[in-house]
Amino acid sequence: MIPIGGNRSTSPIQQGGAIEESSLAAEICKNLNSPCKAPPKPPPLSLSKRVTRISSLPDTHQNREIAFLDPDQSSGQNFNRRQGSNSSPLKNRSAVIPLSQFVASEAFCAAEFSDHGHFLASSSLPQVLSPREILPAHKRTTLTAFDMYQQISLLLNSLEANNVESNSRLLAFALQLIKKKEDENTAVLILAKLLCLIDRNADGAAELIKADTAVAIDNIDNAFGDIIQEVKQRLSSLEERHHNTGLQSAEMALQTIIPFEFAQLLTTSCNTINIPLIPMLLEEFLSKNEFQLPYEAHLSYALNFVMKSPRLQQKLLLLAPPITAAAPMAFILKLSLQIHKKAPVTNIGARQMALAAVLAALATHWRQKNGGSCFVTVLTIELLCSHLEQCVSDFAELIKSSKLSRIIDNVSIDFPFLLTFHPLDFDKKVVLTMQGAVVQEGQVRGWIWEAPGIERACEILHLQAEESLRTIVHDWFSVAKKNREGCQEEISIADLLNKLALLAIERNISENNSIERLLAQAAMAYESQTCNLLIKAWENAIAGMAEGLDKGLIKSAIAACIIKALMKRCSDGAFASTEEIYETLGEVNEKLIDKIQLQYDCSIVRGEAEQRSKTTGGAFVLYNRVNQERIDNPTAFQLFVRETLLELQTEEWTKGLRRMVEHLVLFSSSRHFVMNALCEYCPKSLLEGDPMKNYGNMRYTPWVTRSGNSAKQALQVYCQENISKKTEMFSSKNSEQLLEKILLLCRSLSEQHRAFFRENPSAGILATILGVHSFRLKVSHPTLIKGWSSSSAPNRWIASEVIAIGQAIARAPLAEQTRVQLIDHTKKWILPLHQGALFDRFVAALSPSITIQGFREQLAAFLIKAMPSQQSVHSQRLCSLDTALYEALIPEQKQQLESSAIHFADTNRQSGFYDCHFCFVVNPGTGCLEMWEAHSDGTHLEALNQKLWLIDQVWEFYTDLDNLFPKDV
Repeated sequence: MIPIGGNRSTSPIQQGGAIEESSLAAEICKNLNSPCKAPPKPPPLSLSKRVTRISSLPDTHQNREIAFLDPDQSSGQNFNRRQGSNSSPLKNRSAVIPLSQFVASEAFCAAEFSDHGHFLASSSLPQVLSPREILPAHKRTTLTAFDMYQQISLLLNSLEANNVESNSRLLAFALQLIKKKEDENTAVLILAKLLCLIDRNADGAAELIKADTAVAIDNIDNAFGDIIQEVKQRLSSLEERHHNTGLQSAEMALQTIIPFEFAQLLTTSCNTINIPLIPMLLEEFLSKNEFQLPYEAHLSYALNFVMKSPRLQQKLLLLAPPITAAAPMAFILKLSLQIHKKAPVTNIGARQMALAAVLAALATHWRQKNGGSCFVTVLTIELLCSHLEQCVSDFAELIKSSKLSRIIDNVSIDFPFLLTFHPLDFDKKVVLTMQGAVVQEGQVRGWIWEAPGIERACEILHLQAEESLRTIVHDWFSVAKKNREGCQEEISIADLLNKLALLAIERNISENNSIERLLAQAAMAYESQTCNLLIKAWENAIAGMAEGLDKGLIKSAIAACIIKALMKRCSDGAFASTEEIYETLGEVNEKLIDKIQLQYDCSIVRGEAEQRSKTTGGAFVLYNRVNQERIDNPTAFQLFVRETLLELQTEEWTKGLRRMVEHLVLFSSSRHFVMNALCEYCPKSLLEGDPMKNYGNMRYTPWVTRSGNSAKQALQVYCQENISKKTEMFSSKNSEQLLEKILLLCRSLSEQHRAFFRENPSAGILATILGVHSFRLKVSHPTLIKGWSSSSAPNRWIASEVIAIGQAIARAPLAEQTRVQLIDHTKKWILPLHQGALFDRFVAALSPSITIQGFREQLAAFLIKAMPSQQSVHSQRLCSLDTALYEALIPEQKQQLESSAIHFADTNRQSGFYDCHFCFVVNPGTGCLEMWEAHSDGTHLEALNQKLWLIDQVWEFYTDLDNLFPKDV
């Protein structure tokens, strides 16, 4: 693992699992292949090259002045940049504003400054800037052609070694478009495209406009179209390489990389956002289908919000870079933006990196990852879906200082992040030939060095991908003694990354010889292809807030188990009085609460997947807040307690009290103390073996607690409040009752809130099934809107619009296709082989005119008799049977059942390109309304264990929407 913000580092690579892929990735790339005209032009510069050529501005310019021309005196005045002169380039200045005041004003987002603190301009062209022309631009939701001219001027003056003649030509062309004023929107878009072209190659852009205006506009359109085509080809190549190598999900890769491509097209080298390009990019890259994919919907929502919110634009443009180039977040930004980690970055370049990274994060459709936990993912998803300004504030703090801070009881507490990855991401095995070809389903599909994640890991380690991987594969086959042509070997992603890190050390091409550090960097590079690292770091920092209060669930339990274990060792009157003992242990407790810091580490495996949350990893690890030392084993735990006791000693103690504490110090170093503390923390842990030897397999220990946490506590600390949020709670006996209460809850919302949810379908209401799962109520889902907008009573609407449709399917005659598929599924996936003959005789005896519900009831009865087992195991079998029954329905019945489902919540998870929802639907095998899962497009229904998710569970909804998070305006 690589801990960030002061934590000790170890390796994140353990073992992991397969990542789902889907052929739907091909569909998303259909829109990326439209032809564009491509006239000859200089090759575009990569982002890394653009960064290295950006001129650096001094950081200490708070006392500089910014000059505005009075509107009445502006005619005919020039803003001249005088090289090597300390005199002001302005004459007839009517107003001088301190730069510190200007930075805090809205005008800051519309301009940058020269070395003298003044607006920059060409030496040969008029550039009139006045409060009347600049300030309104920042208050408008649309930009004028003159605004774009200002950005072009700003950009040209920020670039180094530009041809003066080219600059003059470009600015003259921009002014010419402004003067025409025939079509303002067209002029704005042309200048926005020109701005993008200048940022890539200013001299090349100047060559495009040498002809008359009409030809120049065509040249700009074609050249920009060429850039769009390059991006589309790059995305298509990315999708193809992911499918050919099969290491990572092509769908996840596209969802992760597309926002970065957009961000790099929209941000400029002078740290501005090319706002007019947003509608065109959305039109070019998003599908034209009526149903948008979830990631497309979020991308559209986020960028449109940026386009329409001047206040959010201002916050984005005020982003500061990491404090130092060595800061953890600096590496994350370079990694995310595909910049070489050793590439020099100027001050403006760092600001541009921060801007592009945050813009990409806002546009990223975030879902719960392997090792992630619902209690924090539900908060990050909701923030990204409806509170973008708050997200930018968090990202700004995180980028600048590599931590978040919150004020709790008038004390500022830091929440650093721990960037680790779940082993399931790395234990997937790939089949290779001796030549390094990847074999999938018996067919050679691609080369291992073509895998984008592996290729990026090689770049970070300064290794040439093909040559290095050929060497590793050759050595791997040599060790396995398989040198014959046609031989194949399996190797895990973890092993590949480990061997790449070792190779980098052997060749002495890294400045750091720590295998753990190199391995962590390689893992981050690999994961950056399918995971936005900035959001992941942000989510982890918020996860730590769940234990930010003194009364945190885990923190208070750790302190209590230590005090109770020490208390058992204190014999009343042996060393000190009872009063002295209680007073001293009280001081120990306060000291422990101050020192205990808990970090969420998603690299720790919990064992078997939990049936409820469907997560297999993640744990809270004990850290010493004072020195950020990790305490993840019993020996470190003993030392932590021992040091805490020693820190309390004072000269005022009595001799007896001193002897008692010395006795406790010795006791804290014993195995007996660990056993006592563990017994107080979780007695069941003692049944899992010797804690001094088998601690790695224990789920609950005072040093590592493999569990999630409370979303309510995390939200309380996040919002810096002393009391928890107001909620509505009710229990559920069955699906009809729960759905009725949800419809009544939605109807109770104000018209303003209902309008908000209609306008922003991605937003939701935070909800929790206590002790089970945290998620979001999808108030605005079309199927749920039908229910709460209906004038009928909820119970009548449910009966007529949902239950009646499902029960009609359940009572329908069993189709032969359904019978065959369900029998095959039962024999293949549920029944043991030796009961196959008995099952065949049982099925043959059933009536051929049986209904769907009747057939399923007979199968369930057979399974109970043939395979007696615990209720939980039998419930799992029935869920598998019911899901198979839905899949086996004839197309008409299947479509009717899908259409009748009421999607009411977002689970936080996804499958391929689609989100996974909770829904209410009639089980065609029982005729009863149940809670199931489904894809966001309405397909792929999956039965759930009703006892685990629904029956007698307590549901909590955060309905105080006006006071949940800060509002975006």
